[in-house]
Amino acid sequence: MKEEEQNKWATHLKKTQRQTAERSNTPLTLRKKQLTEEFDFYKNKLAKSIEEQNGEAAQKYVNRLIELRAKQFALFIEEEKNKNGGVYDDVMQKETKRYYEDCHRLVRAVESAL
Repeated sequence: MKEEEQNKWATHLKKTQRQTAERSNTPLTLRKKQLTEEFDFYKNKLAKSIEEQNGEAAQKYVNRLIELRAKQFALFIEEEKNKNGGVYDDVMQKETKRYYEDCHRLVRAVESAL
């Protein structure tokens, strides 16, 4: 009987933890959606400024896109912490490299387009 009660308790605990995690992730999901919308908005602004050969505006939008990419990186870290209780070094190194490469490609692409 004790083992059966422990199993019920463990099942209930896991269910409660899962529900709590789902509720706490809702703002994270919403922030990711808002971030995607901001990305789209500034990508369009950047494309228009490049089309118009407006270097000053393009630089402003590049800076904003890099800021947004940093926020995306921070959300990734938060998501990993929620899922795994932390961020593994190899995952952090991989994502840091990806962040750097994304920003570098953006800057180089805009420089070559202007």
